[in-house]
Amino acid sequence: MILIVDMQNDFAREGGALYNPEAAATISTTRELSERARVADIPVWYTQDTHYERSPEWDVWGPHAGRDCLVICGTVANICVHYTAASAALHLYDVVHPVDGISSLTGFDRHAAFGQASWLFGAELVHAVGLRFGSGK
Repeated sequence: MILIVDMQNDFAREGGALYNPEAAATISTTRELSERARVADIPVWYTQDTHYERSPEWDVWGPHAGRDCLVICGTVANICVHYTAASAALHLYDVVHPVDGISSLTGFDRHAAFGQASWLFGAELVHAVGLRFGSGK
């Protein structure tokens, strides 16, 4: 299955509350992955960052909104994507990160997130074009 993390206007569009300039570069890859997965009858799931009024997270970021393989792409690599992937790994999913489908606020954050993901919970780092849906990764 594919999990697309927080690719919403607050993160992916200029003027969003937590705009990530790198997100725009991953939109086409994310779209292409989701289209390929649907053709192969692979489920595509989306997350959306939302909070109750006065959420403790607002103090940091301000107001904003089995053993299976789980491909996780989206934005922000070291926060939203990383903790989603970590939670998936704790639930015994094999995590795959198409690195060209994940954006971050800085290059350092992106590099650190991929390093942590591969070392801590064995995430497989791939390019989207190399993913095969159906019979294997």
